[in-house]
Amino acid sequence: MAVDTRRLPLLFLWIRALLRRRHNLEVIHGDPDNPHLAPVAVSAVLVANTYHELIRPKSILDGVFRSLIPGGRLVIVDRGPHSAGGQSREAEAQHHELPPALVENEIRQQVLRSSSGKIALNLPSGTSKST
Repeated sequence: MAVDTRRLPLLFLWIRALLRRRHNLEVIHGDPDNPHLAPVAVSAVLVANTYHELIRPKSILDGVFRSLIPGGRLVIVDRGPHSAGGQSREAEAQHHELPPALVENEIRQQVLRSSSGKIALNLPSGTSKST
């Protein structure tokens, strides 16, 4: 399953999968505030080099958490800033970089808002905490 707000990357991915005879790929055209994932449908979500581009990360995280099965995983891989930070989220995002602490804080806040049960957070330090 692949989600993007832009149609062209999804088309390229779909064509690539078709040429390789990979018929298990579902492409989803998402919105800036809704990934259009079905509830309790996926075991893992990978956000690769994209989180800093999210205009409405709280809405996206809410959709992602609703789509994860119990015990599912959210993995975010993105670049952190080269500077010490201190800028607003919008300013950092314009540089295509967000401090990991900001991302972690946004995830924690959304977990508290949207989770009806417990969600385990695996922190970068390697410790695991339930919220």
